Amino acid sequence: MAAPVFAAQRAKERNMILTRFEKIQIDLYQLRVPFDGIFTSVFYVVTDTGAAIIDSAASAYDIETCVWPALEALGEELRVWPLPVRQILCTHTHSDHAGGLLTLSSRFPEAKIGVFGRGLVSSRSGLRFERLRDGQILMDCIQALHLPGHSDDSAGFLDLRTNTLISGDSMQFFGVGRYGCGVGSWSAYRETLERLVRMDIENIIASHEYVPLGGSAFGHDESRAYIKGCLACADQIRGFVRTEYLLGHTDPAAICASFDRTIRTVRSLPPLPVSSVQCMLEEELLQRS
Repeated sequence: MAAPVFAAQRAKERNMILTRFEKIQIDLYQLRVPFDGIFTSVFYVVTDTGAAIIDSAASAYDIETCVWPALEALGEELRVWPLPVRQILCTHTHSDHAGGLLTLSSRFPEAKIGVFGRGLVSSRSGLRFERLRDGQILMDCIQALHLPGHSDDSAGFLDLRTNTLISGDSMQFFGVGRYGCGVGSWSAYRETLERLVRMDIENIIASHEYVPLGGSAFGHDESRAYIKGCLACADQIRGFVRTEYLLGHTDPAAICASFDRTIRTVRSLPPLPVSSVQCMLEEELLQRS
């Protein structure tokens, strides 16, 4: 192997901690990248036909100071360099998942970029996207799943060898950090969760540590409970907002403040985003019109 340029030494020179990819399953590695008091994830998947990287952290700075040194260290561990990356996949194009895409793709110029939608990635970026199809099989063993709700382009990637789902932000529970439960379409979100309950999923790895069940589930029963737990959280939020609406409260900010007073502080939950409540109220009004 042609060795990388001493990832640990480069990290030392840049006065940073070398964050490493953690082996989660056979041929699946997760890197936790610090982001605004929480973390976002980058995944590395090894297949018989090459490798895929899923998500690209939040910025070029993240790639240069965290992701690339960690990839170098992983190359040393796997005794493979350069890394045979054929696909760069996006769970969705929010900035904390796709902000480093331009820089990462420049490191792997031959890799195809797979995404269900452009989202916040600028059309002027010069990146060439492959628009994914729901159910599409990539690299013989990774199934792309369109899982809208959090965003229109939200996706999961199912490793068919182990039935391990890299779920991105498709399951929000009560949310994470100061961001709370971010949902752009509650009807689509519930359809996604009901679809996942019906699937044969053995393990789940999310991009963040969600409240209250965290960022992973292992084994069929635990994974099913994880998805059902997410459905229960969605129903609790929806029930609260609907009750407020029926009481004549239609201001999203006021409803969020009420949630803070009556539920959030008592149960130590993340805040309820105004944008999520606004989307729910709009859907409620559409159903009644």
